[in-house]
Amino acid sequence: MNTTRFAPLLVSRFAAWNLLGLLCLAGCGAIGAMDYQLNGPSPVDPLYTIPATQPMLVFVESYHGDALTSIDAQELAAALVGEVNDNKLAPLVDQAEFERLRNDTPGLAGMTIAEIGRKMKAKTILYVNLKQFDFEEPPGGMVRGRAKAAVKVIDAETGETMWPKSPNAGQAVDFDTPWKPSDKADSRSLLRQELSMTEANHIGNLFHSWRPKYDMDRPGATD
Repeated sequence: MNTTRFAPLLVSRFAAWNLLGLLCLAGCGAIGAMDYQLNGPSPVDPLYTIPATQPMLVFVESYHGDALTSIDAQELAAALVGEVNDNKLAPLVDQAEFERLRNDTPGLAGMTIAEIGRKMKAKTILYVNLKQFDFEEPPGGMVRGRAKAAVKVIDAETGETMWPKSPNAGQAVDFDTPWKPSDKADSRSLLRQELSMTEANHIGNLFHSWRPKYDMDRPGATD
């Protein structure tokens, strides 16, 4: 049997085992450092797991907000529906029908969130109160967007908050876009789109495991 042609393979395997042995001798820190270089920061666990088999309603509104913020809430809802579907968090009820009912049924405003959820045949409600969605533009030719929201998961049958359990207005999800030049004609529209998409992504990340690109992207990280 001619073993010459297998020599490079044997050498590469030998080198790999030697490298693994050196890493083991160096300890877990070296292995962790290599994993970080290859894969980036470690995954972030979900804060809450939504029941994956129960039909869910995505309900975004700007409670006590103005008309413009209410329009932004609809855009955020559309982006959040995409996040839920992309990550297969839960089957959704007919969101288009829900938006139609909101626009065409005045009596819907007098119903509770849980009653609306039951009307849509949802078992779970992903409720988002969009508290702020605006732009900061100080002198100097730069602008950035800012979004602030409170998130809850509600049981449509009982009306009780399933998450978070602490007695507050919901899990805060806040995001500021990077500063951008404000002299471009499309700067506001692009910022508005970025703000909606990223805020929806941050809300979705509450409910599934995800891997940040940088350690500074982890929840609670500071400069």
